Amino acid sequence: MTIEDFSEGNRSLWIDRPRGIRLHLRDYAGPDTQAPVLFCLAGLTRNSRDFHRLALKARSSARIVALDSRGRGLSTDDSDPSHYNVEVETGDVIAVMEALGLERAVFIGTSRGGLILHRLIALRPDLIAAVVLNDIGPVIPTSALVSLVNGLKARNSESTFEAAAAALRGAQAAAFPALNEDDWALMAQALYRPSGQGVEPAYDRALLQAFEGLTEAIVLPDLWQAFALFAPLPLMVIRGEHSDILPVEVFDEMQRRHPGLAALTAPGQGHAPLLDKEPVFSRLMAWLDASRARDVDR
Repeated sequence: MTIEDFSEGNRSLWIDRPRGIRLHLRDYAGPDTQAPVLFCLAGLTRNSRDFHRLALKARSSARIVALDSRGRGLSTDDSDPSHYNVEVETGDVIAVMEALGLERAVFIGTSRGGLILHRLIALRPDLIAAVVLNDIGPVIPTSALVSLVNGLKARNSESTFEAAAAALRGAQAAAFPALNEDDWALMAQALYRPSGQGVEPAYDRALLQAFEGLTEAIVLPDLWQAFALFAPLPLMVIRGEHSDILPVEVFDEMQRRHPGLAALTAPGQGHAPLLDKEPVFSRLMAWLDASRARDVDR
């Protein structure tokens, strides 16, 4: 099993936030100093390492910035678990943009990251040049969220990264037939970190407290009003073929409400698709190039 070198091609940066929080991000600055910035936001319990292979493949044409939200990856855990919410995490994104001196960026939001973008577009639309929503929409079926949270709660520490990869594959292989052995190994190394007993999930377990009491009887509020604010922007939505977080009917309705939306289904993947896999990567890069050209023409 090859151990991924997540320091390759990037530098770690740290942004201080109130109450002793230090946010970690990976900055993949390529040779083109004028390249557009691609700001990547990971899912609920995931982190910047999810975007590592994407960034290595794309850094010749974009500067990729990938953030560890508070309590994930190398960022500081928050002593107050109530701060693990979209509002606070959106504020963190704004603070990172300001600290880096970035006026605008193309944003990729995977799952929770996409929910943050639904809030960011309302608060600071000036920061957003274009948006990629990776397997997330304005409506999340409660049953799918309950299943996701239960799966996260069941995720245990493992003795090795190999054991972690096997556990992930055992739990998710049916939804991800497109993934190979290397993909599962990378996923394990992205989602787990060394611990005294082997490896453990790389996030603060306290962030799941927000979902205590969640049952399928609860109807989650929709975000269609926020989604409408993306209308002036180039927008791509990627759906995993086997995703239950972004149902087909919601995916179709997003296209109906945003006629210019670029819709892409990631074959053989579930929630949430790996963006470095083909044909997703090539389609994403072509769309980013076209979006950049349109932005220059405006």
